[in-house]
Amino acid sequence: MAIKIEELQQAAAPQGTDSLLLESVSAGTARLSLTDLARFLTEQDNAVKTALSNKAALSAQQTVEKTGVSAETVHITAAELPGYIASLPRLLLKNLAVAVSGGTVASTLNVTGFYGPGRVWIQREGDTPLVLTKGAVVMWNTLQIILSRLTFRGEHAPESGGSFVEVYASSTVSLEHCEVDGTGTGGWGVLASSGSAVYLNGCTVQKTHGALLCQSGCVMSANNCAGADNSVGATVYYGGLILLSGTTPNLMGGSANGKSGGLIASAAGTVL
Repeated sequence: MAIKIEELQQAAAPQGTDSLLLESVSAGTARLSLTDLARFLTEQDNAVKTALSNKAALSAQQTVEKTGVSAETVHITAAELPGYIASLPRLLLKNLAVAVSGGTVASTLNVTGFYGPGRVWIQREGDTPLVLTKGAVVMWNTLQIILSRLTFRGEHAPESGGSFVEVYASSTVSLEHCEVDGTGTGGWGVLASSGSAVYLNGCTVQKTHGALLCQSGCVMSANNCAGADNSVGATVYYGGLILLSGTTPNLMGGSANGKSGGLIASAAGTVL
């Protein structure tokens, strides 16, 4: 298809119908309205319609029948992190690793509403600390979310129940080698609510009102974690379950644990 320049030059006034200009070797230039084109592609059986339908069906079939998901790694700065996560499509069809250079994240990190067969892995890149000064909220996700080598220090995440990291109604959220420092603000270190599943590995929680809070049917596991200078260690409410394993101490650096309808189990398998 081609558009003749002279045809455009002869159009002294706008046409009343949206159309395409088609060039034929034998017939010259002809005008085809978009309405006629749409009718041709949808209402009649023809080779073009059949080819487009087959292509669409094949694309859908290939997506459904995939035997695995692709992987991608992106490299961004600390300042870019909240905006980048907000810009992602919520249906995630790949395993996405977000490698973030060290620095300061001055706004709350919201990881919200992701679903699909993929996963989101946010990790610090390099040795410079990646400090989040307004916490993180992870909610309404049905795929795996991993936070790796992040430092939470400064203020609680807004509307987070007074915690530095809140996990709400999300399955399979992992914190790997993260640090929570509640100096000067107290509050909860990591809070899990509304049926979430949270796994902490090699994390440190210090100087908080309470290191770990698990409530409303959640399961939280803390493996090889450490706690120091916390008023309360692990706390369960409304059917929460906290499982300690590896070198994680029974009190997570607190003077006591708290229970009001839930269970806390030590690394030795003892109910605390």
